[in-house]
Amino acid sequence: MLWSPGRVLALRSVAYNLTFNVFCLCVGALLLAADRHRTARFFVCVLAVGTFLSIHGLWIYSEYGTFRFYRGFDGIAAYLLWGFPVATASAISLGFAFAAPPGTARQLIGTILSILFAIFLFISSARAPMLSYAVCLAVPIFLVAPRIVGGRLLVPRTQIVAGLGALALIGYVSYSIYVGSVPDTIKRFFDLWAYIEYGGTAVRFQRLSYWLSALEYWSRSPWIGTGIGSFSSLYLGGLEIAGTQPHNILLEIVTELGLVGLVLFGFVLWMALRRVEIERLKQDPLFLSSFLMFVGLFGVRAMTSTDLAFQWELFVSLGLLTAASSSREADRLPGRVFGKARAEVDTDR
Repeated sequence: MLWSPGRVLALRSVAYNLTFNVFCLCVGALLLAADRHRTARFFVCVLAVGTFLSIHGLWIYSEYGTFRFYRGFDGIAAYLLWGFPVATASAISLGFAFAAPPGTARQLIGTILSILFAIFLFISSARAPMLSYAVCLAVPIFLVAPRIVGGRLLVPRTQIVAGLGALALIGYVSYSIYVGSVPDTIKRFFDLWAYIEYGGTAVRFQRLSYWLSALEYWSRSPWIGTGIGSFSSLYLGGLEIAGTQPHNILLEIVTELGLVGLVLFGFVLWMALRRVEIERLKQDPLFLSSFLMFVGLFGVRAMTSTDLAFQWELFVSLGLLTAASSSREADRLPGRVFGKARAEVDTDR
């Protein structure tokens, strides 16, 4: 803050990072990740919120023919405020749909909820939440690669189903274009394509300007940045307006905190991601769901939307990723339980 030209937004960034973000990180790592039952209950709460928003959103769409421009949302970006929680819930449902034992109630519920969330995101006209869903869907599909055994190509069933689903989606979008009734979310992706195709003259795409400006400001002070909360003041010539930020937390960090800040944030990411293992993702639905939450929140939302101060859910997912694997939980049990639990784990092995 000593060298930041920002004042109001700088103070807000510091306050939010030291309260909400640190709190969410600690809750995720020290409370939720410490007990698999707590993690499961937390996931149930997230799924309940996502289910309520999806069903209510679909009702709004069926009654009024639109969700984003529903008159009850005047002045509120509900397509994002509802879309991102549903996308986060979809990461959990997809984790159970892919990693839960085949034929179990958990897998069935996870599959049904994944379809419900996909339908809502498809009509909500929110690009980033829909893209987040697609990325979360792709990760478990490609965890298992096709193999050649005895001269035959063995393709996992999940990849076959995903391929058929992709073909069905392409067919539906093609048909909707043909009849002139394209869903709002697809229209917004076409707007982005038009921006690229016509060199930035067809539609407004402010993020590109933000990204290029962030790189320019970073070049002025590459090591320690231009100061926390400084982007809006630099971009608007001294004005501070909430929402004027790089829309990419990595660019935000290097711009405002420099390479020093990026290294420190990278250390936090490494401490969380060092426990991620392919075999563990295949076998543990809870951990796969936590990882998919992180992928959606970091890979899409954090790279295209809210600034670092509002990444509360991302810090929860980072905390969840620090959970020990189920086979290592016995190592953390005290007293007499330690020997008994260790014997049970060894027997299972």
